[in-house]
Amino acid sequence: MKLTRKVAGGRLEEFSHEPVEAFAAVLTIHHAPDGVVMVRRPSSVHLNELDVHTGSYRGDKLAAMDEQEIIKLQQTDSRFSLLSWWRGATLAEKNIRYLTAIGIDLDIHSLKSGELEPHTQQSAMNEVLTLADEKVIPAPSFIWKSGRGLWLVYMLRHNSRSITPPRVAMDRRGRRKIRFYHEVAFGLCDILDAVAPRLNTDRAASTAKTMMRVPGSISSRSLSQVSGIALFDPRGRPWRYTLDTLAVATGTRPAIGHRERFIAAKKGTCPNRRAGHEATWNNRLRELGIVCRFRGFTPDNPHKHKSQRVDPRKAAVGLTILSHIRLGKEARVGYREGAALNRLYNHPPLDDAEMNEVWQETVRLHVEGSLEPTNATLGRRLGITVEEANEMGLEKLRPDAERVAYKKKADPYGTRARREAVAEIIEGDDRLAVPPKEVRAELVERGFMVSEMTVYRDIRALGLTLPSQVAA
Repeated sequence: MKLTRKVAGGRLEEFSHEPVEAFAAVLTIHHAPDGVVMVRRPSSVHLNELDVHTGSYRGDKLAAMDEQEIIKLQQTDSRFSLLSWWRGATLAEKNIRYLTAIGIDLDIHSLKSGELEPHTQQSAMNEVLTLADEKVIPAPSFIWKSGRGLWLVYMLRHNSRSITPPRVAMDRRGRRKIRFYHEVAFGLCDILDAVAPRLNTDRAASTAKTMMRVPGSISSRSLSQVSGIALFDPRGRPWRYTLDTLAVATGTRPAIGHRERFIAAKKGTCPNRRAGHEATWNNRLRELGIVCRFRGFTPDNPHKHKSQRVDPRKAAVGLTILSHIRLGKEARVGYREGAALNRLYNHPPLDDAEMNEVWQETVRLHVEGSLEPTNATLGRRLGITVEEANEMGLEKLRPDAERVAYKKKADPYGTRARREAVAEIIEGDDRLAVPPKEVRAELVERGFMVSEMTVYRDIRALGLTLPSQVAA
């Protein structure tokens, strides 16, 4: 890439014409190691149909490709999936794993209105940069010169302190998040249609199933190489947005239930909340991904203790395996994800014997039920310092994490409250012993629904005097 100019408070750089450097834009979008990227291309007969499936690649495999493998992906008219998927070959919404980015298609070549003069690629790009400078639209992460048109790419993040894209679960909440994704994308299209109609947005192509041309490939329609520019924020990092941030910028109302909040539940459970153990392990796994992308793991542990010397490489692999098991997935899925983490982030990586050792020990402790580490313990075993945790915005995996004890709310008419009321009634009476029948009548007036026998048992449990004991 080469520096060209400043825009939107940051700067922009052009894509390089070298195959590997041009392909870096795809790796920036698909940096999650466990997401699957699909690559397709049309046959020579049907140029409008992507009927040739070139392959499906996990993010870690994509990052490990050499120059020859990348050049094979940059065939004429090759396209890649903008989102990350659980598995390849099927572009079904139920298979979406990460909402990595929003793509807005600008069909400047097919403008039908005779009153407006069509844009060239360069003039359209200049207009988009002007709108971003004037803060009419959010600054895109990339502007793709794709054949005869343009693509605006907005990379997404889970929250403002993380670069991990929003993860989609295959449940009702995940479907709501995908609908919200489409509302934000169409909101961006509406703004561009209102302020710059000559850009001619294509709403039908700006969806979750978007396939974009691979940078460095050749478009058979325009006989030009697919290139573009990358935009960076004032801190020198690629622009990334949360869905909520883009929703505010576009005036899109967030989908109902998208934000974390408590609502009235019918059967004692809140549909917007995950089970406690599931939410805990999901958050741990997400923060482990943040740590991996900030820095890998080495055998040196700054938090070694006399009785507990732990290799952070083994701790990271074990935590990955255990997290997937606790989230209800098959054990082999955890091993596969742990092996991928080992190849990418462990320096040096564990060999096969060490991997099997970690695998067997983790599964054994899980079966025995003796592995319930706290967040602070995991943070120390991974060798995370407090300074690193603050820099990465970690809330769970940090050595100084406090153990949160969730206590049940006291019942105003429970056993403890009732016995306190019994003691108050008896101690406020001048008699040596108050009959249980009179105590029960007082309790009923206070709202307690109890029997005389329950009051009798409460008096005995409190060690107070009964009328029968006075008579004796």
